[in-house]
Amino acid sequence: MPKSRLNHRILIALSPLLIWAESASAVTEPPVLRAPLEAEPITLDWARAKQPQERFLVSFLMRGLLKYAGSGQPVCDLCREFSVSKDLLSYRFELQPGLKWSDGKGLEARHFVDAFERLRRLEKDLELVRVLESANAVSSGTLVLVLRKPTVLFPHWLTLGHAFPVRKDLLGADRDPTGERMATQATLGPYTLVAWEKKSRIVIEGNPEYAGLRPVYRVDFALGSHASLFARFRSGRLDLLSNPTTEDLVALGSRNVQVNPYWATRALVFRSNRKAVASTALRRAILYSLDRAALPAALKNGERPTAGLIPPGLFGARSVPLVTRDLNRARTEMERAGGATAVADPIAIQVGPHETDRRTFEWLQAQTTPLGIRWKSVSGPDWDVSLQTTLFEVASALDILRRFRTGDPANTVGWTSVAYDALLSQLLENHSTAGAPGTLYDEAAQILEVQDPVVIPLSHPSQPFVLGPRVKAFAITPYGDPDLVKIQF
Repeated sequence: MPKSRLNHRILIALSPLLIWAESASAVTEPPVLRAPLEAEPITLDWARAKQPQERFLVSFLMRGLLKYAGSGQPVCDLCREFSVSKDLLSYRFELQPGLKWSDGKGLEARHFVDAFERLRRLEKDLELVRVLESANAVSSGTLVLVLRKPTVLFPHWLTLGHAFPVRKDLLGADRDPTGERMATQATLGPYTLVAWEKKSRIVIEGNPEYAGLRPVYRVDFALGSHASLFARFRSGRLDLLSNPTTEDLVALGSRNVQVNPYWATRALVFRSNRKAVASTALRRAILYSLDRAALPAALKNGERPTAGLIPPGLFGARSVPLVTRDLNRARTEMERAGGATAVADPIAIQVGPHETDRRTFEWLQAQTTPLGIRWKSVSGPDWDVSLQTTLFEVASALDILRRFRTGDPANTVGWTSVAYDALLSQLLENHSTAGAPGTLYDEAAQILEVQDPVVIPLSHPSQPFVLGPRVKAFAITPYGDPDLVKIQF
């Protein structure tokens, strides 16, 4: 399970500002949009991009075989059609004809083959690499991908930067770790990189070969701390401010504030191989001590109550929680865990730096006081429990559920369950072989969240932001992708 990725909320809120579709055939592009970026990327190489801010910027520079439709299902982007074999092991893609890179060179199937061959060298442990048997350019416009085993997540992975094509003639000796040369010389998205002044700003401008619409021709991202970006916004040098704190809103007075939900879950994640939280009974005691329905009201930031790990809008999400607060049950579980001796020492909990993290931690402390549980906040890697906000890389509940499967590289909490692994295998390989998949999601959640709880969902976050006078309103897609979301200037 990855560490908290709260910064990604800032990025998600900005995404729709850069891709816009209107019914009118001609739109006048405003000259520039000034947007904040609190975390600077390490690389813009789409094969290497891992951090939220890196994937965020890459989404404007590049495109892949597939993208998400409004329903959250993968559909063609650079392809015009694709088909899947009956055994779910072979995918055939017919590329859209006439597509060009920003330097005018035509897109070819070979560029995808080169990308996957390069990815094997760079990211050999990536699950996409481990499941892909071969990539073959049948012709300049036809690509065939063969898998070692079927997985329903494969089409979703093709929407990510790891699967985007590359130009071998521009890679040279592949000594461009920041990806600046690639992002400047040849892209397929609506923008190309024109400037990257470290610790200061990143500028992207319109790709002349891109046929879609853009809200603006030029986007100037200001890099800096939240405090410095707040100062720029207040002085009128930024067009929006993401993640405003309570103090920010008081200082700004009457402003245009919007709050949008998206697919993410705030949760407590237990490192079950740590002595402090190794007891299943102790983890269940914490579960039953929490009045999770009350957390959004305590935070007062527009968060949604949770019914489970899977947020509303994703297949497999529940409408009713599996358990609610029961202090008698919590005390019974606490006795099974050993009573006061089980919590003689404070439990080390990893808490992020943001205001919402701090307030959630304070709420957790108050909720577990009746059990005699004490906590100590830590910021480093030596934690027993982590207070995390996890976003979904792809629009599938399996994206988060598989991170607890035995042997998965993303499983960093030391938890194992044979029954859970069996359910996940059925869901990952083929829904149709498992009967009603919704039932399987509930069975998996019972194990993961209640029977042997390694994760306790707390709420589903929302993204608050303040708009400057040039931007009237915008919305975000539930999976955070910049896919034809309307913006009003």
